[in-house]
Amino acid sequence: MPSINQDHTIFISQITPVEIASAFARRLRENNQLKRYVETAQKLLVSHVARDYKLVLLSSYVTDNATTLLYNHPLRAYDAVQLASADVINKRLASNGHVPLIFVASDNRLLDVATEIGLSTDNPNRYA
Repeated sequence: MPSINQDHTIFISQITPVEIASAFARRLRENNQLKRYVETAQKLLVSHVARDYKLVLLSSYVTDNATTLLYNHPLRAYDAVQLASADVINKRLASNGHVPLIFVASDNRLLDVATEIGLSTDNPNRYA
């Protein structure tokens, strides 16, 4: 399994690189002088996704779960897909006897919903 260190596997939703690229593009629109940095960051993103992360594919199961989350919680569409992806992997890990995943985000509202649906969570801002 791909991992950044030998002790952990990092799963990301298939949409995560799109969300990150969106942030890069927004920064570029705000300041064209960042073009070289944005291009380098995008190349690093592609490299890391290919080498270090395990993708959770956008399946009908994930989208159905995301839709249900949207009707039950005040979420943005991509946040619902992120949570649904995490929920799918968490259930798969549990059914195979593995340690549950930890859903990591810096959005407290998203973390609250993740906790409500039974995910363990962590906020990296707690360590800043």
